[in-house]
Amino acid sequence: MKIISSAIFKSVSIVSICVLLGVSLQTCQVDTEKIEVCNKACQRGIGYMESVTAYECECSGTLTEKNPWVLH
Repeated sequence: MKIISSAIFKSVSIVSICVLLGVSLQTCQVDTEKIEVCNKACQRGIGYMESVTAYECECSGTLTEKNPWVLH
């Protein structure tokens, strides 16, 4: 009986983890509209878009900060 209950617990745990991973991966996708809006917002601040996630848009300083050919 202990072996059967252990197998059922493991099976339910694996299925639950797979469902949670599937849901989290589905909600983490960033659509192109969100990327475009973030890029425009960062350019208005005379900067550039550093990263975009499903939850935030991160801008950085001026474009020259990232240019390796510009001496500071």
